[in-house]
Amino acid sequence: MKYSSLKYDELQGCAFVKTGLMMLVLIYHSLLFWGGEWFGKPIDSAPEFDFLSQWLNTFHIFGFSFVSGYLFYFLKIENGKYPHFGSFIAGKAKRLLIPYFFVLTVWVIPFQQLFLPINAKKLFEKYILATAPSQLWFLLMLFTVFVVFFPLSNFLKKHTVLGLLIFLLAYFSEKVLSPYIPNLFCIFRTLNHLIVFWLGFKYRQFKDTKIVNFIRKIPAPLFLLSHLGLFTLRFFLVAYNDIAIIQLLNYGLLLLLRAGGAIMIFNVLQKVSAKVPAECPLFKCVSKCGMPIYLFHQQLIYVFLYFLNGVIHPHLLAPIIAVCVFLISTVLSLILLKFKTTSFLIGEKYITRKKSE
Repeated sequence: MKYSSLKYDELQGCAFVKTGLMMLVLIYHSLLFWGGEWFGKPIDSAPEFDFLSQWLNTFHIFGFSFVSGYLFYFLKIENGKYPHFGSFIAGKAKRLLIPYFFVLTVWVIPFQQLFLPINAKKLFEKYILATAPSQLWFLLMLFTVFVVFFPLSNFLKKHTVLGLLIFLLAYFSEKVLSPYIPNLFCIFRTLNHLIVFWLGFKYRQFKDTKIVNFIRKIPAPLFLLSHLGLFTLRFFLVAYNDIAIIQLLNYGLLLLLRAGGAIMIFNVLQKVSAKVPAECPLFKCVSKCGMPIYLFHQQLIYVFLYFLNGVIHPHLLAPIIAVCVFLISTVLSLILLKFKTTSFLIGEKYITRKKSE
């Protein structure tokens, strides 16, 4: 199959985009503690970390949903890679659900009970009913999104406006339903991410249109500063959330930040990827470890926070955590990828060594 250089480079750049997003997630979790609502209470304050982590949270994980939708369109619609629903879902279950239960059992729950113990009922609700399964929520959300999208994909290709209305309704239904029903199996996360996955799907579909080409040409600094400016506006408006019209405005701004942020970070990282050689050994190593790093990084952060909260100033502690957790989780990932069984359990391909001739 032949591609123009732009299309081919953008597809190749998706690997870098996913790797960059994984790094942003790690940085986000390394800062989140100083927002005051994650893993206990910080001894030293760092309000700038609260601001930065909230900003990252508007686009880092939504970028994953966007690039997933982009690649889904390329693989299924353009290449017809997934002809049957059953085999497609079985593959996604292997890739997403098996790692969910494996990492949940051997890693997430043991760390939960070691550092933040909860009773059996709350454990069941949080992890088996998946109302708040730590970082593993992303796996369940993405699996559910694929289940929804596969049977609708041809319809959504043909009916853009109707698809937009459907996923806007899904997004805003979370606001209506969440006060009355629990977030079983991360259903509200799914409702939030469906529209961003759809945007990635449509971005690939309309890859040769004037609007997408215009978006591609926006300079990365302008993209970042525009998004940051919009986030700053909402950040200060939240203080007036007791006013109904402001609360409604903030909710709409949040959707704009998430959807626009996903498009923004996709294009910014695509531009960065053009500067990184595809055969760079460091990139190749980190890229193949991306998902395992995501699966294991959060609990390692707990360890550093438990022992160093109040001992080292946040401005020094946060970078120490980010670097050390990245290195430890990368080494752990490489070890797990060397064995066929553990590779399967974390949803990754087994790394085989080439026999020397």
